[in-house]
Amino acid sequence: MSERDIVYEILKIIQSGKEPFKEDIGADKESFEEWMEQIHDDRLATNISVYKGGRGNKIRMVNAKGSELTKAGRQLIELKEEGKI
Repeated sequence: MSERDIVYEILKIIQSGKEPFKEDIGADKESFEEWMEQIHDDRLATNISVYKGGRGNKIRMVNAKGSELTKAGRQLIELKEEGKI
């Protein structure tokens, strides 16, 4: 599965009103947190908190409770479902 497919799957979970978890997409903790950070940084969804710290400023925790899609997130889903990306 490509990175874009995984981001799409996470966005679909958020669209359904649920909080995404690594188990939902079969990912390891580190990969899931990186994808969540990407979604946050790309402003595809709101209410995603990324907590970093320690040596190398690694991601320690991600919280997406109450997250909602932004216009950009909804557009990405539409483009993916229309086969345009």
